[in-house]
Amino acid sequence: MKPKGIIQIAGGFIIGALLLSLFSASQKAVLGVNPFQMRGFAVPALFGGASGAAIGCLMYANKKLWQDKLQLEKGRLAELESLNEQLAREITERVWAETEIARLATVIEQAAVAVIITDLDGNILYANPHFETSTGYPVAEALGQNPRILKSGRQSPQFYQELWDAITAGRTWNGIFVNQRKDGELYHEEATIFPIRGPAGKTINYAAVKRDVTEQVQALEALRQAHERLEATLNALPDLLFEVDRHGRYLDFRAPHPELLYAPPETFLGRTVSQVLPAEAAGIINDALAQAARGGKHTGAVYALETPAGLGWFELSIAAKGDPAAPDGRFIALIRDITGRVRAEKEVRRLNAELEQRVVERTAQLKVANQELQAFSYSVSHDLRAPLRAMDGFSRILLEDYGPQLPSLAQHYLQVVRKNAQQMGRLIDDLLALSRLGRQPLTKRPVMPADLVRQVLEELSAGQEGRRVEIQIDDLPPCQADPALLKQVFINLISNALKFTQGRETARIEIGCQPCEGSVVYFVRDNGVGFDMRYANKLFGVFQRLHSADEYEGTGVGLAIVQRIIHRHGGRIWAKAEEGQGATFYFTPRGNADDD
Repeated sequence: MKPKGIIQIAGGFIIGALLLSLFSASQKAVLGVNPFQMRGFAVPALFGGASGAAIGCLMYANKKLWQDKLQLEKGRLAELESLNEQLAREITERVWAETEIARLATVIEQAAVAVIITDLDGNILYANPHFETSTGYPVAEALGQNPRILKSGRQSPQFYQELWDAITAGRTWNGIFVNQRKDGELYHEEATIFPIRGPAGKTINYAAVKRDVTEQVQALEALRQAHERLEATLNALPDLLFEVDRHGRYLDFRAPHPELLYAPPETFLGRTVSQVLPAEAAGIINDALAQAARGGKHTGAVYALETPAGLGWFELSIAAKGDPAAPDGRFIALIRDITGRVRAEKEVRRLNAELEQRVVERTAQLKVANQELQAFSYSVSHDLRAPLRAMDGFSRILLEDYGPQLPSLAQHYLQVVRKNAQQMGRLIDDLLALSRLGRQPLTKRPVMPADLVRQVLEELSAGQEGRRVEIQIDDLPPCQADPALLKQVFINLISNALKFTQGRETARIEIGCQPCEGSVVYFVRDNGVGFDMRYANKLFGVFQRLHSADEYEGTGVGLAIVQRIIHRHGGRIWAKAEEGQGATFYFTPRGNADDD
């Protein structure tokens, strides 16, 4: 019978549980006791009441048997110790593996990329939290579904077939999907899809690692479009582009018009500017290159060069590509053909010289014409006035001295002569005033228009006697003008307003202003007879009248004078009216009180 487990090793002997039961002894009682000296312990009834001494003899007689059993137990103990060590190693390895699996699971769960695992049919078995962030589909909703729920229809069936061909053949597939989120938004997703193999090397699952690259794709597309625009711009430019090193050696070039080159394009590469171009042009380019090497760029260098197309002029702009001071520094040189511009500038200079000569000649002619005009004005002022004064004066004398003796028809004729002589005198005065405007110096200074209006109304008060006239003067801001000339403008406009409101029971005249396009516009408005706007273009012409002289007296020069004054100030004048409803004349002298 085998012992029931190891209890104690004492003096080289094994005390088993069976032996303890034979002697009715406890484990504590036999510790340190030699089995062959256990004669003092009580013998169980199993031995038929045999004495302790008999049992001791029996045990001694079987000493060899006990020793053999002891050796067997020692062998088993060594085997158990070996198994224990192996079990400890396996437990340690398993704990480490479980820890590593937990660590990797945490990494996948926290990863900023979407990770999914599918079965061999492509149905989703696992998805990490970032899958929901990328696609908008909750993980619970995605489980059991096929990734085709993300298809946008933007990629061909061949694209997906190539994917499946790769992973079913055991290869890893890399590519970019144009997918659609749950809310319908399109996005780009870079994916790596690969098979997962079991212990036997057979594919048991597929796994995919996906990263949203929408921003990168958009940035690359923007970069591509920018590159295309740059290429299109460079192709559209007629300029020559060269890349040179700091020693002036040609490294690359773009020549849309090779006929502008001094030599065939292939002769430039690898050679320096001094080796290719004439000394004068090479010197200018090398100086510009040296300045660009010091300051990073240089523009405006111009040189002449004989090309297959003839003598041409070229403008050079050069800029460093990177650090201009670097030993291996490179520079981009842009060379523009300015032959047309140079020729045009020469032509302009020639025309300017010719124009200056013509101006000198025309100035001399104008000087002579002005002198003649002054002589004419003097003649008109003196030689024409004298006969008119005589006609008017003698007609007046005849009426005063011989009027009662003359027939009424003769008296009428004399009145007509006087009236026309006086009208001719006024017309001469207005023409002289108009001619003097071109020669009269313009003295601008700050002016208060309201003060000028009050002066004018006081001077014209005689024309208001016996009439009901309501005059309204609004707030008139100051302006820069010649006071005397601006006063004449108000005299003529207010006089017209008084004249053309004569038929109204109550004449209403308003002098005011209003803002217009950042400047101040003054106006004189009346409720007079007005005029037809179809003839507004005739208002400011000399001797142009929209009403007959029988209806309203005047010379037809007053508005022409107003326009000449306003134009000399750099402003403009216009009118709006309606027949029977009055008229409004607007004008704006250029500048306000704050202008120089």
